[in-house]
Amino acid sequence: MKDDLKDILLTEEEIQEICKDLGEQLTRDYKDKPLVCDGILKGSVMFMADLIKRIDTHLAIDFMDVSSNHGGTESTGEVQILKDLSASIENKDVLIIEDILETGTTLKSITEL
Repeated sequence: MKDDLKDILLTEEEIQEICKDLGEQLTRDYKDKPLVCDGILKGSVMFMADLIKRIDTHLAIDFMDVSSNHGGTESTGEVQILKDLSASIENKDVLIIEDILETGTTLKSITEL
């Protein structure tokens, strides 16, 4: 599968080490706080799974499916929520886990929501 990649920026081992370090930091930061990990479908799923395995505190998991590409490959700047969160995030800290950030339009819209 790696034959179709031009460059590998981080090895699997480096990504796992990053997940370990982030998990330790998030464990410290969110000890005794209501944390919701919001994965943006579908690209975040594998990284999110690796990360949350290393967060040693109570957390909830939810997903959103969001699109800013309507009818083509170019972003229109308009963000469409295809699947919203399943539960309320009121009075909770939310960790948004996204796969690719290009213009930041999608992340900005999700954050504002």
